Parts: sequence; structure tokens; C-alpha cells
Amino acid sequence: MKLINFLSKYKKEFKFSTIFILVLILLKLTYLYFEIDYNGSLINLSTKYDIAEKELKDLEKYGHTLTSIGLTLLIIPFLYLVITNITKYKIIIVSFLTVTSIIIYIGIFQGLTTLIDHIVKENRDKRFSSYYATNLKYKMINKEMGYSSFIPKERLENLSLEDRVIISNLFLLLMHDETLVDRIFDKKNELTESFLLEQKNEKMESSYKEAENKFNNKVKKINEAFDKYVEETKKVNTIIKNIDVKKSDIKKDYEDLKMNMFPKAYKQYTDQVNSFYKKVDLEVSPEKVNVHYNDLLKYFKNQKYSKAKKSYDKAMIKNFGYVIDPNAWCKDGYCPNKSKIIEVIKAEAFKKWDKESIYPIDLTQRDFFLHKETKRKIVNEINQKFGFDLKYDFNYSFDSFEKAYLRKIEKEQKNVHNKFENALDSNFGKDIKVGLSYKEFIQTWKPEIINEYGEKYGEILFKMIEDKNTEGFYSEFYEPYFNEHHASKFIISKEDLTNNKEHEEKGDASIKSMYVIPFAISMSLIASVLNIIDVIGFIILLLTRVIKLEALYNKFVEPILKICLYLFVFIYPYYIGKTNNVLKDYKILNKKHESDIINAYTEFLNWILVVEGFSYKLYEKLK
Repeated sequence: MKLINFLSKYKKEFKFSTIFILVLILLKLTYLYFEIDYNGSLINLSTKYDIAEKELKDLEKYGHTLTSIGLTLLIIPFLYLVITNITKYKIIIVSFLTVTSIIIYIGIFQGLTTLIDHIVKENRDKRFSSYYATNLKYKMINKEMGYSSFIPKERLENLSLEDRVIISNLFLLLMHDETLVDRIFDKKNELTESFLLEQKNEKMESSYKEAENKFNNKVKKINEAFDKYVEETKKVNTIIKNIDVKKSDIKKDYEDLKMNMFPKAYKQYTDQVNSFYKKVDLEVSPEKVNVHYNDLLKYFKNQKYSKAKKSYDKAMIKNFGYVIDPNAWCKDGYCPNKSKIIEVIKAEAFKKWDKESIYPIDLTQRDFFLHKETKRKIVNEINQKFGFDLKYDFNYSFDSFEKAYLRKIEKEQKNVHNKFENALDSNFGKDIKVGLSYKEFIQTWKPEIINEYGEKYGEILFKMIEDKNTEGFYSEFYEPYFNEHHASKFIISKEDLTNNKEHEEKGDASIKSMYVIPFAISMSLIASVLNIIDVIGFIILLLTRVIKLEALYNKFVEPILKICLYLFVFIYPYYIGKTNNVLKDYKILNKKHESDIINAYTEFLNWILVVEGFSYKLYEKLK
């Protein structure tokens, strides 16, 4: 009541915004849809024959998520009132609600996970009883075994929703009949024999062909893969052989270099040198020298004039690229001197050669081929022509050329191999090399078979594939595999459930199936009911806001309405359950137990059965 008064006090001044109410209603309705789906799935799974551990874990996680969301949605309105009492800034309000909701959700989720782990941990001593009680539950579901004062065998043919809920609460039967598990375990041989006969007559024989076909398809797939591998290998070997044939061309290609590439390179150099000397001879011909002489003579006659100086400088830059000292043209007291003119022109020409040419002017053939630039050009040209990896230390010998040629062939063949292996990896999804025999090839499938069937039976099946003989599939593999994986694992001792890790996990899974599922069903129903009340309350609030009666509703109607709704959804279903005596068919549950907690929970079943009936009908309609 104090909480209601507190909220009422603040809601007078700080109202829920219409947008907030609409968003919250939408969120709650969405949550209720998934919660109803979860609850129905939980009932179905809890009464499913042989629940897989993964299914149980997935549903447990799903349930924790939904319950955490449901409880968070119940807290959000209070958080809204708190933050709107502090600030009116929408961004702060939204940020606060988002962050706190996430924190609360994570806290509740982790709390539920911790609680479940704690329940399992605290009830480890119940692994043995939970395991065999769970097997009893599956026997009931499979119409094989009943309990006269709980659910008789004749009712197993047509289980009602109430029966399924009660079966999911099988732990109550253990509480009332403490010797039940011991009696089941005492009949383990009989149960095992019955189990095996049934399985062999029904499951084993019906699934044999399916298992055989699956294995034969696997063998067929492997053999087809090998045939394809052999075919592709032949193609690759042909390509590699053709590449290998190129070895015969090594000498021929080297001789071609000696006859064409090398002489051509040297000829280009000598042609350049000869062309240079022809140009020089032309520049120092009598006619050209006379022209230079006359121009220089004019300069020296008029050198005291600036105009003559300018003309000289211009002519020098044009002919030589820079201004040559006028005294350079003088000799033996004569300015200019023709022999000096020839000397300067030749000197300038050689300077220009040294500046512009990579090579010296006077290289012998040997020096030319030893020059680093020559090697660079020839190596680049050879590499481009043949796809080589020659380095600049190439000595022009056949031996070095041959080594590079062989490296190229080896590289080409390796590239073909790699390309082929990559194609194999892509086609088969496995790391397959070139040149494998059948036995080597199928080794790549061995881990897959071992992983699927285990070390012992995987080896048996692989040997069949290796020998290309599957006649012993039934006798050597299927029958012993079936018996071991069903019969031997059906009966587990108390010691194994305590000290064997694999069986410990089975025991813990049985504890969850026995105790956690009823807890999850209860939490799911309670969270759903509370959120339904909230939705109803907010819808009425919106209606009163429309008709301008919100103040009256907040002050007088809402507290009374909420209390009435809470009383209705919790007391009325219980009343219906008690009035209709929904537990009458489960006689053992009508007996008083020495534990008040068990008695209280049994009474709570009256409420659960009624509410679950309503929830499951909704689930079926939604489906």
C-alpha cells in the first residue's frame, strides 16, 4: 500500500506521457505474444520423448530472456516516475530508461541463470533419482508405464493438457513415493530388455535401411570424388608434361640470344657511337669551322661593344648550351684560331656525350657486356620474353640461363599443382594433394567419419570404405553400435552419475528437466499475468484521459482496480481449480505431505492448471 500511495503522490504531478503508455503497451503485448509461445513450447517440450540436452539449454536461455524482459517491463513505469520527478528533458529520460532497463534486464537474467545453477548444484544428490524419474516420465509419455494414483497407464493413450502439466511436475510423485526410484532401478534389467526388444522391433529395424542408405551414399560420394580426382589428375599431368617438354628448347633459346639479342644490343651501342662521330666530323668540317671563325672574328673586332657581347652570348647558348669563355677560342696569340675552334667543338661534343649517354664512348665489346646498364637491359628483356627471374648478376653463360629456365618450368608446374589443389579444396572442402592413391585419398574423409560415429565404429566403417566392401555393415557395425548406444547407456549407476563427467551432465540435465521446468512454467505464467494487469491498467488510463476523467481515475479508481485485478487473476483461477477439483484424478497429490512447501506448491497447482489452460489455448490459436 505504501508503494501505491507513493506512486499516486507522484502521478498527481508527474503523469505518464501518452507516447510512453502506447510504447509500453506495445512492448508488453509483444512480450506477451512471445511469452505465450514460450509457455506452450515449454509444455510441449517437457512432455516430449527424449528431450535433447541442446533443446533444454536453448529453451532455458529463451525462458530466462523472456522472464527478464517481463520483469523489466514491470519495473519501467516506476523508473519513468522517478526520472520525470528529477528532469523534464526527453533525451535524459529516454537515456535513463534505456540504460537502467538494460542493467535491470542483465541483472535479472544473470540472477535467474545463477539461481538455476544453484538449484542444480544444491540438488546434485538427486542426480540418480532425477535421472530415473525422468526416464519414468518418458515411459509415461511413450505410453509404456503408468502410476495408478498419479496417471494410470490407461490414460496415457490420450493425455490431457492437465496430465501434461502434472507429468512435468513429476518431482511431486518422488516426494510422495520415496521408494519409486529404487523400484525402477531394481527392475533395470527388465526395463532394458523391454527397451531393446521394442527398439529392435521398431526403431532399429525401421532405421536400419535409413542408416545403410546414408552410409552407402557416403561411400558413393567418396568413390565419385575419387573418380573425379583421377580424371582431373590426368589433365593436370598432361599440362605438367607439356611444360616439361620445354626443357628441350633451352639450348635453342640460348643460341637465339647469342645470335640475336646480344649482338643486337652491342650493335645499338656501336651505331650510337658511329652516329656521334659522324656528327662531330660534320661539326668540324671546313665549311662549319669557317662559319664559326667568321662569327668569332666579328666578335673579337667589336668586343668592346655590349651589342657584340650580347650576340656572342646568344650564339654560345644556342650552339653549346652555355657561354664559353672567349679566350678559349684563342691560340698562339690569334683570336680566334681555327685549330682551337676544332678542338673546342670536339671537346664540347664529348662533354655532351658524357652528360647524356649512359655508356662511355670508348667501350670494347667485352666492357659493353660487363656494363651494369647492359646487364639490366638484357636481363629485363630476357625476363619479359621468357618469364624468368634472372638477377642482374647474370654472366651470359648457358649454365646461368639454363638454371633460370628450369626454375621457370618448376614454377609453372608448381603453379599448376597449386591451382589444382585449390580447385580440389573448393570442390571437396578438404585439403587434398596431387598424386594420391585411393587409400591416401580417402584418408581425408576419415576425421569426418570418426567425428560422426566415434573412434571405435568410425574405424570399422572406414575400413569398409578402404576395402571397398560394405557387406558387414549390419553385423559388424549397425547391431553392435545400436546396442551400445542405446542399451548400455540406458542404465547408469549412482556412482557413474556422481563421478563420470559424461553421466554427471546427464544427471544435471535430468535435474533441470525434473525441477527447473516446473519453476519455469510458474515464472512464465506469473510474469504474463502481471504484465496483462499492467496492460489493462494502462488501457483504462488512456480511456479516462480521453474522457477527461484521468484525475479521478488516478486518485480513486486505479489503486482499487489494481488490487481487484491482482486478487482476481490470482484468487479466481485458484477458486475455479478448487471448485472443479482439478487435482481429483491425481490421487497421490491429494495426500498431505510432511513438507509444508510441497503442500503449498500442490495447492498452487490448482491455479497453474487453470491459468495454463487459458494460456495454452491462446498458444494454439497463435500457432
